[in-house]
Amino acid sequence: MSGFFCGDGCLNLNRNNLQANITIGQKEENILQTIKNIYGGNVYLDISSNCYVWHSSNVDDPAELLDNFTKYSLNNKYKQNKLNSFKKYVDLLIQYKGKWTPELKKEMIKHINEFQLIKD
Repeated sequence: MSGFFCGDGCLNLNRNNLQANITIGQKEENILQTIKNIYGGNVYLDISSNCYVWHSSNVDDPAELLDNFTKYSLNNKYKQNKLNSFKKYVDLLIQYKGKWTPELKKEMIKHINEFQLIKD
């Protein structure tokens, strides 16, 4: 899964709604349905790119997947750096779920800004 994600996966942190998103795109739907069955999330057809996308924005869904990436690190240094930052953010989301304060929101946005600055 780590190698597959390195090639076709994407991590995103949304500044507007503070959501953490994991996606994987493929021309064939079957493998994404298998990923959905194992890790949760949803599969949909992205008409703009004419491919299927597995998507998870529920912080509880990717926990097993993130654990998998801890056991089997990504071979792409850029994606591994993004993943490390992403996991820290998800940990904060889980820790403070439902306890948002203005200070915490500022901290989350700062983390998102740092995440977006990670380069190849």
